[in-house]
Amino acid sequence: MAYNLGLNVDPRTWDIPSLEQKRRKRLWWAVYVYDKWFLLLGLMHGLNLTPILPRSATALGRPSLVDDSQMDVEPLLESDFMEGNCDGVETDVPLQYRTSVSMASLSIILSDLLKTFYTIKSKQEWLKHRSAEKLFSENARLDRSLTSWEEESLIPLLQVRAYPDPIGSIILAYHTLRVILYRAVLLKLERLETDASLIIDKAFAVSSDAISFVQNLTMSQMSAFWWPCESYPFQDEIASLWGKILPPISYSLLIL
Repeated sequence: MAYNLGLNVDPRTWDIPSLEQKRRKRLWWAVYVYDKWFLLLGLMHGLNLTPILPRSATALGRPSLVDDSQMDVEPLLESDFMEGNCDGVETDVPLQYRTSVSMASLSIILSDLLKTFYTIKSKQEWLKHRSAEKLFSENARLDRSLTSWEEESLIPLLQVRAYPDPIGSIILAYHTLRVILYRAVLLKLERLETDASLIIDKAFAVSSDAISFVQNLTMSQMSAFWWPCESYPFQDEIASLWGKILPPISYSLLIL
């Protein structure tokens, strides 16, 4: 339906009101975010549907319905939520708008990550061309993308104090992406004869940070709005990642 409505096309040159352009842009990025995260949910659950998403196509194992090469909509901005022309006018941007923009930009990284490691074609390519150098390069590239997102989007959000606090949902999404990145890398390393100690150490740190965050969630964070597509992938990915990193870890680490 989104394609039929042309939401995937940049509306800035269309002869429609500015408010309509912004509305179309917001709708498209909402579709984009849900498509990518529901895809992740489907990859983790396969045919084991969960009650929260009984009609999710991606939970049935189908591929992403949004093709990044078939869209030219500009990245979502905070101004896209504002009515009228706010150019040159300083206004306080509501926190929910800022978190929506951050989630949209994070979902672009998720799409890149899934396309790099989790599609049928990418899996076949990794089987044909087993290169530790290529694997480490892709891991570093995506890790840099997540670090840049953290610096540009997450850290500024952490300076805001609100009750309820909706930022917890964004932080969990960020940790989930780091976890699925290192899960994918460790899966590929199993087929390569190379020293994986540095990656294993990093994966252990990533998963520990994620678990620590969940354990220390505040009532303010738990009381806020949560994107309905995060908790299940996080649970599955943490379990899967620990299954990959625990065997090489010494007993002294396990009892900490």
